[in-house]
Amino acid sequence: MQNLNMAALTNKSMGVRLLGVTFGLFIIFTSSNLSLIIWNNLYCYYLSIALGGFVFGGIIIKIEKALMIFLLTFTAAFLTSLLLVVAPSYMIGAEEDVNILIAFITSLLSKHILISFPMCIIVGLLGCFVGGRLKGESAT
Repeated sequence: MQNLNMAALTNKSMGVRLLGVTFGLFIIFTSSNLSLIIWNNLYCYYLSIALGGFVFGGIIIKIEKALMIFLLTFTAAFLTSLLLVVAPSYMIGAEEDVNILIAFITSLLSKHILISFPMCIIVGLLGCFVGGRLKGESAT
């Protein structure tokens, strides 16, 4: 009976940990995208993507969950940061300017997004393997 309670507690803490990791990655990816959009700060962008992917990959350890979380949070963070930049222009009624701004931002950032997403996945997988080795588990 006590083993069942411990298993339920472990599953519940794992779910809370995954939710915390997802929220943390979302905040890191959104802020790094905003630093790239607003200040064109490439060093901060690539460093935060790499460190965030490595640290959170080491926390998650399971490769399937890590890939799913990285894909969802990276996509949601890019769309959220784009919305945060575009929303003020849209709220004052400048729809044509918003369309031009969206096209400009996506064309400007497309190469950085295409470089940083595979980098995030590779560094995150490296973090999964290192976290699995430190914990003594298999990363698969």
